[in-house]
Amino acid sequence: MDGRDAWVDIDEGALRHNLRALRATLGTAVRIYLCVKMNAYGFGADWVAPIAAQEGMDGFACCDALDAARVRSASVDLPILLYPGKVVASLVELAQPGMIVTAHDDPSLDQCVQRQLPFYLKIDSGFGRLGFAAERPNDILERITDPGRCRLIGAYAHFSDQLDYAAVARQGQLFQRCVDAIEERMGRTLERNVGASRVLITDPAWALNAVNPGGLVYGLYDALGVHRLRPVLSAVKARVIALRHMPAGSKSGYSNQTYERDSVIAVAPIGYSDGLPRVQEHGQVLLRGRRLPLSGPRHAEYTMMDVTDMAEVQIGDEVVFVGSQGGQDITLSELTTGTDLTETDLLQRLARHPHRHLI
Repeated sequence: MDGRDAWVDIDEGALRHNLRALRATLGTAVRIYLCVKMNAYGFGADWVAPIAAQEGMDGFACCDALDAARVRSASVDLPILLYPGKVVASLVELAQPGMIVTAHDDPSLDQCVQRQLPFYLKIDSGFGRLGFAAERPNDILERITDPGRCRLIGAYAHFSDQLDYAAVARQGQLFQRCVDAIEERMGRTLERNVGASRVLITDPAWALNAVNPGGLVYGLYDALGVHRLRPVLSAVKARVIALRHMPAGSKSGYSNQTYERDSVIAVAPIGYSDGLPRVQEHGQVLLRGRRLPLSGPRHAEYTMMDVTDMAEVQIGDEVVFVGSQGGQDITLSELTTGTDLTETDLLQRLARHPHRHLI
């Protein structure tokens, strides 16, 4: 039994296209750790990982070891970079074969060095969340007493103001100077990884020799350099399951407004429990190739639309919340209008819909 008449369309071809565009932009010398955090932005790390491996990705990155386990459950054994997500005592447990843990402070660095764990350094170049201060590489170097026994693989940083070219350049240069000092002490080349999605959109030159993008691969951006990108979540849809005739002066649902005239209200079985914004000012849908406003706020599993002036609407008609119909489009960006949600918020909520159609 197939649940409700509500679903999302997931485009595997778009995912492959975006992965290929990423590789074509960066070349083969750059290691790509595809970010699969938030269960691969809602798409499922166990679904994404085999496709990414087939398309030549070098590894994965995430914070939650559960996401790493989902990758492994798909029989993909590429390296996984684990962002900080547990207390330092858990690092040995997390450092399973193929896992690269993160040292972001003195205790975690000491643990990585003493236990000879494969690890990355987290450098703070101004984001202010986690990591060693980029201005003070000696804070790191004084704890690495035996570089030959230290299994340091690379260093990464997350930048603030990632769509600001000047801000990215300033933080990137600070990061580079810090890693220069570490490499001199280690006597070998390290992976340098600051290439999150928005940094690469701003300036692909900051790919350096390793990257960890997520959002751009899942379609949160239109283009990377000369390559167009495609949304992996290609549509969010439902069907009309009821047509309600509401007399003037009545109201329905949680709305405080009454109908000013005799009205016909279409009901679709999809709502905020499916990831759609509960309250969206001027929210619209596509029905029979026309844009229609929502009637009141969304319910947990229902959305209502005023179709009084559309006598042709029938039960079973397809309603588009994200996607195309009749030459018109509703984008994920438009769906955020009038809300405090970002496209990333909505993507990972909508992509994990229980009824997924692979196209």
